This record gives sequence, structure tokens and C-alpha cells, in this order.
Amino acid sequence: MPTSDLSAFGLRDLRRPLLFTRLGLVAERLWRAFWPGLSIIMVLLAALMLGLHDLVPVEVVWGVAGLGLIAVVGACVWGGRRFAWPSRAEALARLDATLPGRPIQALIDDQAIGGDDPASVAVWQAHQRRMAARAAQAQAPQPDLKIAARDPYALRYVAALALAVGLIFGSVLRVQSVADMTPGSAQAAIGPSWEGWIEPPRYTGLPTIYLADARDETIEISEGARITLRFYGELGALSLTETVSGLAADPDAAGDPAQDFSVVQSGEISIEGPGGRAWQVVLVDDANPLVDITGAPEAEAMGQMSLPFTASDDYGVVA
Repeated sequence: MPTSDLSAFGLRDLRRPLLFTRLGLVAERLWRAFWPGLSIIMVLLAALMLGLHDLVPVEVVWGVAGLGLIAVVGACVWGGRRFAWPSRAEALARLDATLPGRPIQALIDDQAIGGDDPASVAVWQAHQRRMAARAAQAQAPQPDLKIAARDPYALRYVAALALAVGLIFGSVLRVQSVADMTPGSAQAAIGPSWEGWIEPPRYTGLPTIYLADARDETIEISEGARITLRFYGELGALSLTETVSGLAADPDAAGDPAQDFSVVQSGEISIEGPGGRAWQVVLVDDANPLVDITGAPEAEAMGQMSLPFTASDDYGVVA
């Protein structure tokens, strides 16, 4: 549909809604073509953020990584074959379908009969002017992103839920640790290594601490903080000693590759072995929220009572 066909009727204002309609069609087709690949990526990221790769042998991790890569590439190839860039005519047709009487199509049509009759021509031109006024009200429609027919088992929602669980209960920093898991002799050549994170309670709004970058030997931690440690290399080369969880020490579990515990008291955390470090942990008291009455209660006409107050907390009050 040439631009001049519409410009003749003063419809240059259609360029903006036409652009957004076309972008909406692009979003629809991208989502319909590539949702399987995106779902696979979300599941893999969720597994990494939850640290599931630390619970299985490195050979299993790389095997799953290979299968995941093949699945993602296959899904992208499948989607690429089904994706077609929307044409300008398709965008105009979608935009025209949102208007009563399809005025855009009417503006493009030519008078079929009566072109030699002045009265017929005048009627046609009046009709074109009415259609032009109606088309000038066009607004880009919302893209249709519903794909329930293509995903009857709602696998995309399962993948999104897994990613949300990984973001809430896991750590984005764990994703990069998979790069250090090399099979066979390469891991032995690297030697034992470790990583650790301190995740304060979410209500504090404090950032996660990466222990390898913590230079101070004394760390202040909020009560309820979660500490996660990962040991790499030969089993038993590194071990953990801690007195902050309040749990009885288990010598058999000190060298486990995955260590997770909560801080309930002040104490010490010590990683023993090559490259090991130790920290003194000081538990920061969490003060109780305070609520102060700031005025006398007032009765309203409808029998309700209002009581002005202020609330405060050492980590802030949001609700």
C-alpha cells in the first residue's frame, strides 16, 4: 500500500499507529516462534541460581549443559523457520480491522463505476472524506501474546515459575560458578577452590556479600542471614568450621562441597585448606519496630474512629 495512497487524504498521522501496530506484530511472532527456547533458558538459569549444579558430579553438569545447548539451538532453529517479518500491508490490515467499516481499505479503493457521472463522483468523494475522518482516529491495537493453543500444558508458566524461585531463593552470582567446573584433569590442575555468599534477610534491603571479596576479618551480619559455601576440587581438600549456626558440628559433613546455614549467633567461620580464610562474625541486633501515637483518637460521622500514629524500624517501614 503506497504512502501516497493515504497522504492524499491527509492521513500522515497514521504513521505512528502503523509503526506501533507493526512492532506489536513483531512481538507476537517473536513470542510465538521462540517461546520454547526462552522457556528452556529460564529453566537452565533457575537450576544454576539454585546451585543444583553443585549437588551432582561435574560430568553430569556438562552433560546436561550439552543437552541444554542442543535444545536451545534446536528451538531457535525451529522458531527461525516459523518467524516471518510482518509486512506493511499486514500492519495496515491489522490496524484497519480495529476501526468500524474498515475505513483505511475504503480510502485505498477506487471508484468502480460511475466515474463519468459528476453526482456519483461527488457521492464517492464524500464517502472518502468520511472514511478519512474515521481513519484519523486509529490507534495501535494491543499485541495478542496468547499462545495457549501452542502450549496446552502451560510449560512457559512452569519455566517462569522456576526462574522466579531461582531469583527469590537462589543467587545470580551462582551462575558464574559453573564456568569453574571443568571435568577430569583440568579440575585437578586448578586445585581446590571455594566460593561463598552471605545473603542478608530480604527485609533489610542489604546487598549480598561475596566472601572472596570481603577484606575485613570481622563481618557484621544481620540475624537470619543465609551463608552459602561451595568447595571445588578434591573432596575433603577444603573443610568448614563454624559456630554461628548454633548447630552441632558434624566432622563427616565438614568437607561437603555444598554448605548452607543461617546465622543465629555471633561466632567464627573458618575455611580450612589451600586458600582458606576465616572471619569473625558479629551478629547485629534487629530492633523491634516502634509505633507511636501522635494524637488523640477522633470519631467520624459514620461511627468510625481514626488514630494518628507514626511507625519506625531500623531497616525502614514500607507497609
